[in-house]
Amino acid sequence: MPDSILNNGWFLVLSWIALIGGVGMGWLGGIMGAFAAARAKRWIWCVAILCTGPLAGVPYSYKDNEAKPSRGPMLVSAFLFGALVLVYCALWLFAD
Repeated sequence: MPDSILNNGWFLVLSWIALIGGVGMGWLGGIMGAFAAARAKRWIWCVAILCTGPLAGVPYSYKDNEAKPSRGPMLVSAFLFGALVLVYCALWLFAD
């Protein structure tokens, strides 16, 4: 059963849409967080967020209230990645 799901074109199209949407949301939130860090003249945070994206952007968004709007897109991207990983792990686990 899972092999037929993985070979289904619609499943792969939806997976790619979620993956590309997750990457886009993550980097959008990272750019928003980097701009907030640059406005606050926190240059080390700005460079770290530009280099690592959501990995440094999420902690900074919890640290600074000005970067709070950037938290949403970064957390949505983490949810999309997590959901994709769980779905593919479940399909791999139950593969015949």
